[in-house]
Amino acid sequence: MERDPIATNKLISLRINSGDLAEARRLFEATATERTRVTWTIIIGGHARSARPDDAFDLFNQMLRSGTDPDDLTVASVLSGRDVSPVQVHARVVKTGHASTVLVVNSLIDSYAKCGLFDESLALFDGARERDSITYNTMIVACHRHGCDERAVDLFHDMRARGLRPTQYTFSGVLFAATALTHIGLGRQTHALIVRSNFTREVFINNALLDFYSKCDRLDEAETLFHETPERDCVSYNVMITGYARVGRFVESLRLFRELQFKGFDRSQFPLASVLSVAASRADLGMGRRVHAQAVVTGAPSQITVSNALVDMYAKCGELGSARAIFAMHVDRNEVSWTALLSGYVENGLYEDGVRVFAEMRRAGVATDRVAFASALRASAGASSLPLCEQLHACAVRAGHASGAHVACAVLDAYAKCGRVLEAERAFRDSRERNAVSWNAMVAAYARNGMTEAAVQCFESMVRAVGANEVSFLCVLCACRHGGRVEEGLRWFGRMRGEYGVDARRDHYACVVDMLGRAGRVEEAMRMMREMPFEADGAMWTSVLDACRVHGKRELAEEAANWLLKMDVKDGGTYLAMLDVYARAGEWGEVRRVKGLMRAHGAMKERAYSWLE
Repeated sequence: MERDPIATNKLISLRINSGDLAEARRLFEATATERTRVTWTIIIGGHARSARPDDAFDLFNQMLRSGTDPDDLTVASVLSGRDVSPVQVHARVVKTGHASTVLVVNSLIDSYAKCGLFDESLALFDGARERDSITYNTMIVACHRHGCDERAVDLFHDMRARGLRPTQYTFSGVLFAATALTHIGLGRQTHALIVRSNFTREVFINNALLDFYSKCDRLDEAETLFHETPERDCVSYNVMITGYARVGRFVESLRLFRELQFKGFDRSQFPLASVLSVAASRADLGMGRRVHAQAVVTGAPSQITVSNALVDMYAKCGELGSARAIFAMHVDRNEVSWTALLSGYVENGLYEDGVRVFAEMRRAGVATDRVAFASALRASAGASSLPLCEQLHACAVRAGHASGAHVACAVLDAYAKCGRVLEAERAFRDSRERNAVSWNAMVAAYARNGMTEAAVQCFESMVRAVGANEVSFLCVLCACRHGGRVEEGLRWFGRMRGEYGVDARRDHYACVVDMLGRAGRVEEAMRMMREMPFEADGAMWTSVLDACRVHGKRELAEEAANWLLKMDVKDGGTYLAMLDVYARAGEWGEVRRVKGLMRAHGAMKERAYSWLE
């Protein structure tokens, strides 16, 4: 009984769409005499899309040997799979005479680009006799994927000059390029064209616009667009949640995440990595654990980005055991995984463990980027290990990272903390680019090593070169404090608030209070503490108490000690300072009273220790 080819083709297509490729192949094999070009095209496309490119190509060759001529759609079907090698298919279609048709050229361009053969894709585009909107769309996306975003923009202009109408895929490709180039003007012009072309109801176009505004630091415009968008999907929420998290607007990020949870979208697509970064930034372990639970339910920890975010979150919350356990569980680790663990150890003061992780990372053959080198150098600085600092510096030079601002700043800081100011100066001079961070590190290096004059001169050079921020002023104030240059420190403190418009933080006030106390100007220090816009903390009162002890200010010492005891400061140093004040004044009855209070409260001074390498 002869079969109906149309019905057979529908059956084969149905099996392929339901994921039963084996049954589709069985039905195909049973149609040896009734196969048409459509039958071959359906089965070839099914194998190509099911990641079986070799089988798809074999079927294509069988089709040619059977005497059935392929059409453009057949060739496009062979190339529709991600892993299909376009080279062999291209050679065969040249023989069949289909190589110059628009559909085949578009498929070949796309296939070459997806296989990483971008030059071949570009050459095919340049040599195409006929191009349509799809040709340009395919090439624009390919250019973006391979980092040629300026060429993508040129193609867009060429496409419009030829009178070809841009489609929604054209606009999304141009927006991707504008985002990569941080080209605000191009993105806004594209947005205007999208509105004029009436594509504003396309969800994925709006998502591309949201992504553009978010990544180009125009979050307010992204926010306005998000609220005006008639239809949103999970991606829309993901872009905004991630954008808010990136700029530190954690309240809005969490509010939107809670709203997303009630929308009925697929929970496996939630931006858990971004929400975990919020928990990490706030050191909110409870929130991090709740997000971790959601990730486990959806199976998200198997994703490398979520796994890395979990390691980072637990490390920043001080749960290094949990961070290490998640790190050990994940087989598919990358440099981000290792760097997150390394940075976690360093941020928690476990410098030796941080160095050990860096060594393991190198032994595992993982590429060490500038962030990993900077973290390892911070570990060597924290451990005050000059030999380790020198070894890491040499490794960074060999890897080509030493001249970048990030690593150069870490090298500078590490040498400075090891007391090697000349090496720190050399690292500063060799830096390819000097930004505020590297200038601040150099000022701090001079201040830390008692070179007050050099610190002030470096700060003044920084002001002329790149300006100054709150960290810069803190560094110069510390230098003036250590060098006893009180008037100069007060002058810079006044200029910071008046001339430079930098708000004084608690750290700035604490530094000035300590500077005045060391100079014996305790009354001025206490007046500043009363006038500053926030309550004095234990560190400020401790520095005042210490100044009173050194300069014999008995009454003021008692006031400072009373404040510290009200704050329930358990450090025995407060009692010992008062013992010294009373002993110097010869008030032995008060000495005995303070000793009794120490015993009653179990106050002990923390034991000092020396660090030997």
